[in-house]
Amino acid sequence: MSTQKEIFVQNGEPPDIPESVTTKSETGIQIKKTELLSNTVLLPADIEEMAFRDILESKAREIELMLPDHMDINHFIKSAMMAVSRNPALANCSRKSLFMACYEAAEVGLDFTPAKGWAYIVPFKGQATFMPGYRGFIELATRTERISHIEAHEVFSCDKIEIRKGTNPEISHVMDITGRRDAVVIGAYAIATYANGQKQFDFMTIDELNKIQSRAKTQIVWTSDAGEMRKKTVVRRLQKYLPVSSDRMAKAMEYDDRVAGVREPEYKVLSTEEGLKRENERLRTDIAEMEGAE
Repeated sequence: MSTQKEIFVQNGEPPDIPESVTTKSETGIQIKKTELLSNTVLLPADIEEMAFRDILESKAREIELMLPDHMDINHFIKSAMMAVSRNPALANCSRKSLFMACYEAAEVGLDFTPAKGWAYIVPFKGQATFMPGYRGFIELATRTERISHIEAHEVFSCDKIEIRKGTNPEISHVMDITGRRDAVVIGAYAIATYANGQKQFDFMTIDELNKIQSRAKTQIVWTSDAGEMRKKTVVRRLQKYLPVSSDRMAKAMEYDDRVAGVREPEYKVLSTEEGLKRENERLRTDIAEMEGAE
């Protein structure tokens, strides 16, 4: 758990503070700021009897302090109300879980506007749960000055794709627009464009994507939105190589892993000595098998 920081903002411009701390102020009012990752919020004792809108409006001040400066609290609440109304399955979820899903979305700085596709509220194990979309991860990455654009696409069996690795990596994708119904997805890729114009990409085969899907904690989102999940999977893998680390991004990935399970398995990194030892053992085994075959 992160250490809590406190900053007091008087009239006028706030001082320079870390990116993970909010910077809003109100004229004539002294406001205590807390770090985004403190995860502390007081909820009404009768929250389950309250209307969802009343809950959000009663905690609007706490939510607003966590939102990025360019996001409006009223728009955020409207987007949350729309997200809940559009998904009947959320009617069976507790008011507390609905609020916490909104709280977490504010914590990472994403709203639920459908056209944006930044974030969603999904039922998971009987509770409303915040889940960032692939466009949400793109939005967080492009808020930095170093990344100007990220796009992701699926590749179908009727498309033509060429991938060149090495010192001059390149990807070329020619889409088949005839609408062939027998086409199947064979992979997905993401391309990031840096502020200086340079590009970086990553491609995942359908086998790689299916392996990630098989480890998901729920298949609901993969079944209902397979295309979106494939794009998110390759976007997240690409982001491992991009200079986009931030508290909001890290928290978004943590929340996403709770439901989508798109994180790839962590591999143990061996020391040089351990690696050489294992390689020698493998070679001895191969030689023994070859001698035995003779």
